[in-house]
Amino acid sequence: MNALTLPCRKPELFKYSPHQSSMLLLDQAIDYNLDDSCITTSLVITETSEFLDQKQMKMPVWVSFEYMAQSIALLSGIAHVQTGGVPKIGFIMGVRDCSMEQAWFELADEVTIQVLEEFREGDVAVFEGRALVGDKLYCSAVLSVVENNKELMDQWTDKFSIA
Repeated sequence: MNALTLPCRKPELFKYSPHQSSMLLLDQAIDYNLDDSCITTSLVITETSEFLDQKQMKMPVWVSFEYMAQSIALLSGIAHVQTGGVPKIGFIMGVRDCSMEQAWFELADEVTIQVLEEFREGDVAVFEGRALVGDKLYCSAVLSVVENNKELMDQWTDKFSIA
């Protein structure tokens, strides 16, 4: 399959993401590089954004972790689709070295997410992520993630199945 045309927006973005419908919080993929394992995505905070604090009418910056995780999933999905596969679900296993420079995103803020793979062994990877508005850093973190595979899912479902 050919590389996707950038920027890539919904509904085209759904082809590369395991997140569908309102579960996909990102608005677009701006740039990516599979060789360097990095991607830049963005979204605009609106009154209908998932996780918006309705009392404050602002978005808590800690939601950046999910934006980063969805960006990682999108990067993985692009790689899988381009090799004839399908996007896979992944899991955040840990967050470290977190720094939140702001508490809130405001309505109409365009949030840019940048993630870069630092380490990979099989289905386990570590990514450095950043959330920015313009040039201003709002959040940075290191996310440890694991990509879904049949053996992992069988292990977990066997452990927690109800008899």
